[in-house]
Amino acid sequence: MKFRLLSALLLSLGLAFASQEPQKAPLEPITVFVMRHGETVESTDHARDPELSEAGLKRAANLATLLGNADVTHIFASEFKRTQGTVSFLAKAVKKEVKVISAGKAMEQLDALKALPAGSVVVICGHSNTVPGLVSKLGGKMKNLVDHPKYGPMLDSKEFNRLFMVTVPGVDGAQVKAVELRY
Repeated sequence: MKFRLLSALLLSLGLAFASQEPQKAPLEPITVFVMRHGETVESTDHARDPELSEAGLKRAANLATLLGNADVTHIFASEFKRTQGTVSFLAKAVKKEVKVISAGKAMEQLDALKALPAGSVVVICGHSNTVPGLVSKLGGKMKNLVDHPKYGPMLDSKEFNRLFMVTVPGVDGAQVKAVELRY
C-alpha cells in the first residue's frame, strides 16, 4: 500500500514537471569592441579621406595584437581608408573580411549587429562623432566626451586610443556592460 502511494505520488510529480515548458537557456552575449580610427597623415579638416600615419599604422598593429586572440567573428568599418586601415592588420590576423557600412548610416550598423548570432565578437572602427552614438545605442555609457555644436557628444579630436567593449546580454532585461580600455 505504501509502495503504491509513493509510486502514485512520484508519478504525479513527474507528470507535473513534464507538463511544464522546458526552461530556455539564455543566449550567449554579443561582445562589441568599438574604437575610433588611428592617427592620419593629415587632419580630416583638410582632407576628406586621409591615409593612416606611421602612428596610426602602429596603433592598428597594436589593435591586432590586443584583439588577435579574442575570437573575433565580425569586423566592421566605415567607407573611409582610415577606418579600414585601422582594422586591416586585425582582419588579416583573424582571417576575416571587413564589412563596410557607411559612417552616415548608423541604423544600418545597428541592424547588422542585431542580425548577428549569439556569442559573436564584433570589432567596429568608426569616427570621433560616430563612436559615442553607437556605444550609447548599444546601451553603454561613455565619459569625458566633448560637446560639438553639429555632432553633439563626441570623442576629442586628439584622442585615438580609446577602445570600448560593450557586452550586450542575450537575455531580455539583463544589463548591458560597457568598459573603456586604452590601447
